[in-house]
Amino acid sequence: MFEVIPAIDLKGGKCVQLRQGRASDVIFSTDEPPEEIARRWVALGARTLHIVDLDGAFRGTLVHFQQIKRILEAVHACSSKCKIQVGGGIRDYESAEKLLNAGVERVIFGTVAFRRPEVVRAVAEDFSKRRVMVALDARGGKVAVEGWQHTTEIGVREAAKHAESIGAGSILFTNIDVEGLMRGVNVSAIREVVRAVSVPVVASGGVSSVEDVLAVCDAGAAGVVVGSALYTGKIDFRSAVEAVVAHCSHCDG
Repeated sequence: MFEVIPAIDLKGGKCVQLRQGRASDVIFSTDEPPEEIARRWVALGARTLHIVDLDGAFRGTLVHFQQIKRILEAVHACSSKCKIQVGGGIRDYESAEKLLNAGVERVIFGTVAFRRPEVVRAVAEDFSKRRVMVALDARGGKVAVEGWQHTTEIGVREAAKHAESIGAGSILFTNIDVEGLMRGVNVSAIREVVRAVSVPVVASGGVSSVEDVLAVCDAGAAGVVVGSALYTGKIDFRSAVEAVVAHCSHCDG
C-alpha cells in the first residue's frame, strides 16, 4: 500500500521546515520536542517517519544522534509497527552502523552514494539492501549533493540506476525545484525515476494537497514524504491517508 510519510526535519534540536533546503529560509519551527511530534504522527496512524538531520547534512557528519534516539524510544513505546528512516550527514559506514544498531529501519545515503559508493555497498551487504535508501536530490534534472549546496552533472536516470547498482533497496527522490514551495509536484520527474529502476521509489518535494499525494501515487511511487504542507495545515494527515485508501481501492476495482 502506498504510504504517506510525515517528515521530522531537525535543526538546532528543533523540528523545522526549510524552503528549498536553505538553512536561513525557515518556514516552520516549533519548540515542541521532536519526540512528542513523532508520537503524534504515530497516534494518527503513520507507518513510517522520515527523520532528517539538517545540521548533519550541512556539516557532513551526524549531529542529532541523541535526539534521534529519543525519537526512536518514543515511537517504539507507542507502536512496534512504525518504522523510522533517517538521512542527513550519514557519510561513513560507522554512522550508518550506529543508527541501524540503534533501531533505525533504513538509513538514507545522499552525498556518499556518489562520492564513496563502496560505503553504501558495504552497509547493504552487512545489513541487507532493505535497510539502505539512496537519496536523489535533483535541481534542474541534475543531482545535488552536500546538503544541496553543490549540483553535479549527473542526470536523474543515471543516478537512479547507479543507486540501485550499489545496493540501494529503495530510492528517495526529491525535486529541489519545487521543495518547500507547496505549489504542486512534478509528476513527470517522479515517473522518470520510477521507470529507471526496479526498487521502490519514495517521492518528496512540492506536495501541497491531497490531489498531489494521489498524483504521486499514480506516478508509480511507493510513498510520499510530506513536510511543510502538514505543518502549515495545508494537508490533514488522516484525510490524506483515507484518500489514498479510497483511491487504491477504486484503482483495484
